Amino acid sequence: MLEFAAADGSRRWSLKFGVQKINLHQADVLFVPHAAAQGVNIIDGPVARSGGQGPITSLYIQDPNGNLLEISNLI
Repeated sequence: MLEFAAADGSRRWSLKFGVQKINLHQADVLFVPHAAAQGVNIIDGPVARSGGQGPITSLYIQDPNGNLLEISNLI
C-alpha cells in the first residue's frame, strides 16, 4: 500500500501495480462523485488528480451497470 498526498491536499491510500494505481476509499465515507445514475453520463471532469506517476487529468463516467469509472492521463 502507498500513502500519498492527493491533489486536494488530503492524505490517502492506494495500491500501485507497475504504472497503475487503485485508490482506496473508506467504506463508510461517501466519495463524490459516486456511482448511482443510469446510462453513461459524465459525472465530473476533467479535474486534476494525483496519479501513480504524478499529476493526472481525470474524467469520471458511469457505465450502464452503475459502476464509476475514472479515465485519466498523465499531465
